[in-house]
Order: sequence, then structure tokens, then C-alpha cells
Amino acid sequence: METRDIVKNTLSEFAAIPSHGTTQDRTVFDDQASVYQWCSYGWQDMKRNFNVIIHIEIRNGFVWIERNASDIEIGELLTERGIPKSQIVLGFQAPYKRGLHGYATGLS
Repeated sequence: METRDIVKNTLSEFAAIPSHGTTQDRTVFDDQASVYQWCSYGWQDMKRNFNVIIHIEIRNGFVWIERNASDIEIGELLTERGIPKSQIVLGFQAPYKRGLHGYATGLS
């Protein structure tokens, strides 16, 4: 399975889990730009909520996890599903921390 398919299937799986309350979960996939998101949006009382839960980009052969606002260890899960840690960059972490757990640093 291709890297982008692993990413899309994984995000779709979590977005399909029913939400609590009046929020809805959706995926946003742009294969041309290689950008993939899992978002949650809706209303709680009189307040509008919109949150990007996970944002992933594929750049130069690396899977960049740019945001993870979930309790899912998305890097570990993607590794279990076939993407090597050496191709995953935890972009939401400071560059000096990225390689501490075996992931790619994204630095040349």
C-alpha cells in the first residue's frame, strides 16, 4: 500500500468514529498538494468550534506530522501500518527533539 493510502485510511478510520455532542468529524484530503487532515467542527451552545485534530503532509518522501491534537500516537500507528520511522517527521516538535525516538529529523 502506498504511503498516502496508509495516511488517508488511518485518518478516515478515526474520523468515522461517532463524535460526542453536536460536532462532526471530517477528513480533508488534497492528493495534488499531499496534504491530509482530520477536522472536527460544529456548535456547542452558542460557540462555534473548529479544530484540526491531525494535519499531515508528504514532502520529499517524508511524512510530516504537523499537528496532533489527539491522544493517538499517530507516528507509532503509521509505523505499525507500514511507514518506517525513518520516513516520519514529527514536525510539531522542535527540530532538536525530533530524532529522539527514532523518527526522522527533517533536517538535511
